[in-house]
Amino acid sequence: MLTSILEWIFGKKRKQPTNEPSLQPGDKEVFLAGGLVVFDHSTELKNFFATHAVSSFDIAQNYSYSMHLIYGANNLLRAAYVHTFGRQAGFSGVDAGIATHIYKHWPTHTCYEMRRNDTGPHQLGGQWPPNIQLDKQDIQWPFQYIGTIRNEDPIFEWLPFDLPIFYPVHTPIEKLWVDYTNPHHPHVIKAESSPYPYRLAPSFKNPDFRITFQPQSFRLADLSIATPDFKFEKEFLGYAGVPDWFCQYNDPDIPVCPQSGRMMQFVFQLCLVDGYELEIEHVSHPHPSGDKTGLSIGYNENIYVFFSPFSHIACILQRPNNFW
Repeated sequence: MLTSILEWIFGKKRKQPTNEPSLQPGDKEVFLAGGLVVFDHSTELKNFFATHAVSSFDIAQNYSYSMHLIYGANNLLRAAYVHTFGRQAGFSGVDAGIATHIYKHWPTHTCYEMRRNDTGPHQLGGQWPPNIQLDKQDIQWPFQYIGTIRNEDPIFEWLPFDLPIFYPVHTPIEKLWVDYTNPHHPHVIKAESSPYPYRLAPSFKNPDFRITFQPQSFRLADLSIATPDFKFEKEFLGYAGVPDWFCQYNDPDIPVCPQSGRMMQFVFQLCLVDGYELEIEHVSHPHPSGDKTGLSIGYNENIYVFFSPFSHIACILQRPNNFW
């Protein structure tokens, strides 16, 4: 049942659309993976292009939403196509509102999937690192240890140190800013809460509540050589390189560093839905109902991690899938 639902969501192997116009002399293309945006010439739009530009449609189609933009010889946008799970969903041309969008060359990103692998350099779950003390300021919700990204991996050599991630899962908090200037004593700068009640989990209000997830090592695999059904495989854990915002209810949210004002760099996205969670190894306090279900990291939600290598500040977001 789960597989059939995922197949409906993500689709089977896709083919290059045949009803898009042929390129004309002087045309330029831009491919964007992972979200939908408004062409309003804003900083948010520029940050989206800077974060989501990829080299080809073959790469972009691995994401829930993607865009194929064609600019004419005059560098103005003349055609824009939206693809939903690899299927063309909209725009045969452009309207006056976005026809003034001017072409710019954007460096493209290599896209990766996170795959469970016993010898991988990175880890999800496991015991809270004994040499790290988190200052969570006045937040009463309990924090859980999510995992660590290691900069020994050449893909993450831009990180100044190994990056451990902590987050108060299953709480109203949907955006968290953490300062890692002292990587052994990170401290929370601020937190933003969601207004939606479905995020609330009163049983987790005990500040000493601690979930220990089964440790799971993982590695990154280049999406350009991934199988068409990679999202259906049990080894799949999420994305690196470019995030996937999954649906129209999740507007792309590329954070800007509160200290430097610079766009933050994407680290990884953990997207564990029901049936694909990390297993729980230990719970410090019994759940009031005696039920451990719903104590997964995912619970049909995604955790996005961004980081500024200049200020050593991380931004961690929690967003729903909104598929079911």
